[in-house]
Amino acid sequence: MKSTARAVVIGGGVVGVSTLYHLAKLGWTDVVLLERKELTSGSTWHAAGLLPLFNLSYSVGKLHQYSVGLYPSLEAETELNVGFSQVTNIRLATTQDRMDEYQYYAGVARTIGVDVNFLTPEQVKEIWPLCNTEGVIGAIQHPEDGYIQPADLTQALAKGARQRGATIYRNTTVTAITQQPNGEWLISTDQGDITCEHVISCSGNFARQTGAMVGLDIPVIPVEHQYIVTEQHPAIMERKKQGLPEMGVLREADSSWYMREENGGLLLGPYEHGAPCCYMDGPSDQSEYELFQEDLDRIAPHIESAIARVPAFGEVGIKKVYNGAIAYTPDGSPIIGPAWDLPNFWLNEGFTVFVERHVSGEIHGEDFSKVAALLGNTSMYQDMVNFGLHNTYSSLHPVLRGDNPDNSFSEVCYEKGFQLLYYMESLIGRAQMKQFLNFYMREHSLTSITTIQLRETWEFF
Repeated sequence: MKSTARAVVIGGGVVGVSTLYHLAKLGWTDVVLLERKELTSGSTWHAAGLLPLFNLSYSVGKLHQYSVGLYPSLEAETELNVGFSQVTNIRLATTQDRMDEYQYYAGVARTIGVDVNFLTPEQVKEIWPLCNTEGVIGAIQHPEDGYIQPADLTQALAKGARQRGATIYRNTTVTAITQQPNGEWLISTDQGDITCEHVISCSGNFARQTGAMVGLDIPVIPVEHQYIVTEQHPAIMERKKQGLPEMGVLREADSSWYMREENGGLLLGPYEHGAPCCYMDGPSDQSEYELFQEDLDRIAPHIESAIARVPAFGEVGIKKVYNGAIAYTPDGSPIIGPAWDLPNFWLNEGFTVFVERHVSGEIHGEDFSKVAALLGNTSMYQDMVNFGLHNTYSSLHPVLRGDNPDNSFSEVCYEKGFQLLYYMESLIGRAQMKQFLNFYMREHSLTSITTIQLRETWEFF
């Protein structure tokens, strides 16, 4: 094992390995990743792999766009199949408010450069013949969207990182992280110690345990997420026999579930009400490829809704129910950027297992202004700063204050995965302009700010 490195990434899921790959791609070849078990053995391996381009944020939308563009090039670079199925994505609308949301999003998409088609119920039926379009008033479709196999993607990113000089140590558990008097970090593991300049925490379900090693109370609480895979359906198998394309990912936003084909059957993933938090004290030392006992009663309303919309789902048996942990912050946004009061300690935590929500599926943890340069958008930092965990943010979160013993904020955020948000509405709210002011004042070494300087902050960002 190496004794020194410029940067060390902790965590071998898709977020950590992507961080390593992009550091190496930027020229940081002296970088190391430490994974306690095998790559993808936390939440990545059981992810459903959705990656919709739909996002109301310009900056995050650009990152999603970059991700979709990365997968084919990564496959060509590494000669490994990343499991990218570009089968399109259809979002149904059963209310006018939902259609208004889609119209608003279409404006964002045009600015980003993402193709969006508006569909009539008849067009939805043509593309998704198994869908009952009763009550549907319209839909949007992303022609370039689809799903990916997260474990395959992770292995391709790992190979790409190694080809660029990065090093990955599996079965290596971090036991302590200590900052030295010279500012460097000493990471102790069960396989030896390594000293580095930068540490990037991408430890997923272990985020709170990793944070505790350096005195950080990181508000990331995993929530149980279930999805169902059915046996093969004759109608889908007949489509395959005829050489017809997959019907794509179908989303019933107003009923909070998604569905897609899976090996001749169907895969249903709901965002249920009351999904319990898990790993309250962190996963056990033996945790690897872990699932929880399924509980179909919890998602019965979503199953009934799915059968009403796609009757074929109720015509075949259940092949497998996956119930695994996905990491959530209290407001659903990931925590990206420098840790407070810890120079050169970076956070890339709080992502759900779905690649759809992986703002950092392709974010590295070194300097997010470089993400902007990578995407050719120098204004990217404005939205990225909203994902930082600042003192103003921590003061809002009961998880940090300790007065929310059931950690219901993560549960509420999970169940509102498809909630229709109105302009400037937030589930919990991180400090907005205050973050910008704090950043501006630090950059300009200010202890106070004038009205003139306040106006300048808008130009600065």
